Amino acid sequence: MEQITSRSNTRIKSARALRQRKQRDETGKFVVEGIHHVGAAVEADAHLEAIYYAPEVLQSKFGLELVEEASGSGIPCFPTTAAVNQPTYPGG
Repeated sequence: MEQITSRSNTRIKSARALRQRKQRDETGKFVVEGIHHVGAAVEADAHLEAIYYAPEVLQSKFGLELVEEASGSGIPCFPTTAAVNQPTYPGG
């Protein structure tokens, strides 16, 4: 899959919009951030629409296996640059 390199990417913009409560309420979606939280969601078999990760940052065996497992189970996993994959904290 081609690496996402711009915060203007439609998928990234949609994910970042979920910083706003209004968007979360309207869509019924939210963002899970952090390798352990995402891992827990995958383990719980939660419905994940996609995983976004920065390959140059994701170096742990756990993280690499998580992406491989999620991808193998049909969850779209999109590589991004580290700059695109910055946390989506309010005001950030």
